[in-house]
Amino acid sequence: MSDSWQAYRKTFLSGEYAACQFGRGLVLTYGPAFMLTPSDQMKLSTFGLSVLENYPELHTQLALRDTIANHGGVGASSAELACLYQYLCDKNLEQSTDLITKRQWYLNHAWDGHGLPPSGIDFIAQQYQGLMWVDCNKNICEHIEWPFQEYVWLVIKTNDKLNTHTHLRAIPNNLDLETLDKSLNPIKDALEQKDFSQFVDAQQQYDQALETFGFTTKKHKPYKDAINTLPNVAYIRGSGALGQDTWLILVEKSNVQKTFHAINDIFPIKTHYQINLDHYDTN
Repeated sequence: MSDSWQAYRKTFLSGEYAACQFGRGLVLTYGPAFMLTPSDQMKLSTFGLSVLENYPELHTQLALRDTIANHGGVGASSAELACLYQYLCDKNLEQSTDLITKRQWYLNHAWDGHGLPPSGIDFIAQQYQGLMWVDCNKNICEHIEWPFQEYVWLVIKTNDKLNTHTHLRAIPNNLDLETLDKSLNPIKDALEQKDFSQFVDAQQQYDQALETFGFTTKKHKPYKDAINTLPNVAYIRGSGALGQDTWLILVEKSNVQKTFHAINDIFPIKTHYQINLDHYDTN
């Protein structure tokens, strides 16, 4: 039995919104991880404490720790639940039998039944590190090999976060998102076929579908358009609720520092992560 439980930061590569109905998508997970440890003083969110109220037999105090300052939007709330779920499984109070059961546990705590439910696939993926493909209905949570080794991802925080749960409450639960979900297939195919042009094109098609549904913000478009014209940027997208709080930028590895400074000239960067999926390097 472990004496600590961890969950990584996360950013959707694709599948947000569609995953709320269909339970599948691609999630980038990266360090440094959030850590849940026994503590002499309970240090959980109000939400985390409310989850533990369902387990009155527990008496251990727990603390969720983050090693760096967090401005939201990198998965702290779902990481807390992911760590608590691991802890409860270790205590034999829950059983991680399959992904549908695991996702349902998440929804029981994270969704009040109004609007579009949160997807829960980030909660599932965050136990692992890398590019994760989750398909709850097929009970799949697998690491996808990143085939484009000459590129790395920059995760840029805008510090302009929209509360996801509040946002989802305003979206009808019966909205038909099947076409959005089907847009995931060409992305996964391109990764498996190691076709870079097809991958970028399929990602852009998914983003356009999000825009058609009204699931993107226009407030950052001038910045993103300017960044997209930089010579070593292959692709940029917004991630999170309306794509507002996080930008994912695909950059040539050999020019990442130069490109980072060029991005900073367009949009002053306060918080960022660099993800090298070859070696799971993070900073």
